[in-house]
Amino acid sequence: MPEATYDAVIIGAGHNGLTLAAYLARSGLSVGIFERRHEDGGGVNTEEATVPGFHHNLHAQYMEFIDYMPVYHDFELKKWGARMILPDTQLGITFADGRPPLIIYRPDPELDKKTRKSISEHSKHDAETWLELKNKVMKRDHEIAATLYSPAEAEDSAEAAAGMMSAGLELWQDLGLTMNDIGKAPKVLIDRFFCGR
Repeated sequence: MPEATYDAVIIGAGHNGLTLAAYLARSGLSVGIFERRHEDGGGVNTEEATVPGFHHNLHAQYMEFIDYMPVYHDFELKKWGARMILPDTQLGITFADGRPPLIIYRPDPELDKKTRKSISEHSKHDAETWLELKNKVMKRDHEIAATLYSPAEAEDSAEAAAGMMSAGLELWQDLGLTMNDIGKAPKVLIDRFFCGR
């Protein structure tokens, strides 16, 4: 309705826009959300884009930390029917020269073996490096999620920020990175670790 007024207007009804709208509405504001596509949801949108019965997520490859996000718990999304469907295969890369495809499986100790095997068909070194780095990151998954999704409290924000920086620096160093690596392009770091031997 052209004459409608809102306390807040959000352009885009992707998962970030919907999350923002939910929190604003919960705080008592009237919210208008405008989306140009025929379906809301953005990264959580699934459509039959190729052939009937074959569903594609057209936006997000895999929303690995969604169940860590506060919105998932703050609005009790599971209670309302939300569920994560985690297919075993997360992504694949094919090569024009006929080499075997590279297949990455979702994080799971048993499926990690399959990802490692797939990578090792191209490089045993890269397969071992991938597994080592992945295991280091997953040992700290809750710390990483906390730095992404936990706002510091006003009264102890300096202390909380220092703690998050310290944890981040510890992980950074554990991954074999130095202060000189901050700001480097991901390709530079990838080329350093994954050399294809």
